[in-house]
Amino acid sequence: MASSSSSSSSTSPAPPRSFLLPYTTLQPTYLDVHADISSGSVSAEDVFLSVYAENAPSKSLHATLRLSQREGDTSASPPIALELIKGGKGLLSVKEADEGGEGEKGIARDLFVSTPGASTSAHPPTSPLHLQNSPHLPSHGVRLRLPCVTLSRLLKGTRSQAALDRGAGGSISAFDVAASEDDESGGYSFVVAGEEAECRLGSLVLPQKRAQSSTGSGRGDAIESVQEKAQRRMAEKRAAAAAQLKMVDVKGHVGDVTCARFFPSGKVILTSTNDGLIRLYPTSPPTSSPARQFKGHRRAVSSLSILGRGKRFLSSSRDGTLKLWDVPGGKCLRTLHTSRVSPVESLAILPLPAKDLPRDEGEATGSWLVLAGCANGSIEPFALRIDALPSPADEDEQPQVAIHSLSLPHIPPTTYPSDLPDGTTAPGSTDHWALVPSSAVWALDIMLAHHDNDDKQEGASSWIVAGTKTGLVRLFKIGREGMQRIGEMVGRMHEDRDEQEQSEEMPVIREHCIVRRNDSGVNAVRFVPSTTSRGPPDVVVATTDGTPYRLTWDAAQEDAALTPRVAEEYTGWEAGDAVEEIALLAREGEDVKVGLAGAEGCVRVY
Repeated sequence: MASSSSSSSSTSPAPPRSFLLPYTTLQPTYLDVHADISSGSVSAEDVFLSVYAENAPSKSLHATLRLSQREGDTSASPPIALELIKGGKGLLSVKEADEGGEGEKGIARDLFVSTPGASTSAHPPTSPLHLQNSPHLPSHGVRLRLPCVTLSRLLKGTRSQAALDRGAGGSISAFDVAASEDDESGGYSFVVAGEEAECRLGSLVLPQKRAQSSTGSGRGDAIESVQEKAQRRMAEKRAAAAAQLKMVDVKGHVGDVTCARFFPSGKVILTSTNDGLIRLYPTSPPTSSPARQFKGHRRAVSSLSILGRGKRFLSSSRDGTLKLWDVPGGKCLRTLHTSRVSPVESLAILPLPAKDLPRDEGEATGSWLVLAGCANGSIEPFALRIDALPSPADEDEQPQVAIHSLSLPHIPPTTYPSDLPDGTTAPGSTDHWALVPSSAVWALDIMLAHHDNDDKQEGASSWIVAGTKTGLVRLFKIGREGMQRIGEMVGRMHEDRDEQEQSEEMPVIREHCIVRRNDSGVNAVRFVPSTTSRGPPDVVVATTDGTPYRLTWDAAQEDAALTPRVAEEYTGWEAGDAVEEIALLAREGEDVKVGLAGAEGCVRVY
């Protein structure tokens, strides 16, 4: 369904297209099996791979892959042969990636999985309304990403000592990463938190890519002796163990920790808990109690977003409010209320590009588009403007600011499938599909469409992605005209204007498509740069069933209809183990890496 925002056009927009995508799972111990064979402990071992699609419920594909030492190779660490030996023959194609993908347990490459041949169904294989003869993966294939770093049992949670002794860990519900600017090795600091007031700081260094042979087979052969390989693997294992040994407890919390965010400097963290409090800690080293507390929410705080360099921040809460906080003064500057006081489950912000509203990152002045994801399934946008006032005469006084806010028309909940044939309101007696409500919006992100314009600011459109409790991923776009309208409205916020006049200017937020794989909830979503020049950025999706993935979008041209597909599956998670949080690891000039955190106190980096 489209936004309720009004526009000058009387024509109702077409409903968003609905897609049902397949998903692929790989045995979580694949890297361990690969390492055993690589080390010579065993000569061959089998692993399992499956492909599922809810529109082919009785036709799932299950295959057995055999990993073995390649015959005829005399090196001490022989390459591994990969063979499909059972199930899926003729229906599945599995091969190693031609480039990259060094796993943490040896020289394991990512896998590519595809289903050769075209779908034999008369309907598109991603149709949620029509049964398929078999799951059908996109022609590009799906990349099964292997983690380059795995840290486990970072939290204890409510686990018994016996469970901890068996290798279990507490679930991570809050996770963030910051580049360690002072670390010449290019490391990162991270924070993890969860149940029973547990919050910890640590650091990690990603494994370096090995030099590639200029005369090799073209499959990324390394100029590396057997001794060097062994030394490197041991160093990586020691680094992973050292990261866990160097964890530092952040004390002073009460209840479960719901969110943790680094300030841009990486030297301060904000945390929130289900008792409604927000706490601020230095990170080097963390104090035994918070340096500052922010009180005001009456229920659990669900999310935090830092403005500029950290002089102010926004919080969302299940008490149905968003609050703007002043860090130096430790006080709430403004409270925004959702309609019908719906609990807020997620929060996203976008600095608004505007020539007439100069931004000061240090003072956190400027304007922002703020999105609140609500428990009733709606998304409520707000425009926020913070202006600096003349400096006070007394140098000891804090600079004053003027704050303006405006509530924009909400994006209503929807049902899936959204693009039913005319006259269809419910499934028939022989239909396989069922209507699915969007339910609570657990996850949100927003990003400018930088490729729209050379200056990457003026005239840019923006993309919004939302993830719901019922497994829906909803994609929206605010076009150039809509973003310009928002900028104009923000520019005149300080004027007394008629409500009707404002409503006529409200921007149109268009919903492009709705994606679903199964009924597992979406805990987190993050935009990441797309590999294509058209369409929206890719989206990383963290789910409650342990099958995180990356969505990409195919479009013939910028404004053409979008066709989503799964580009990558992030492996290593046990089926049913929730992946709760996403953090992006990026330094200038380097590829973005994806960090995921969740069940058993695990953090994996891809």
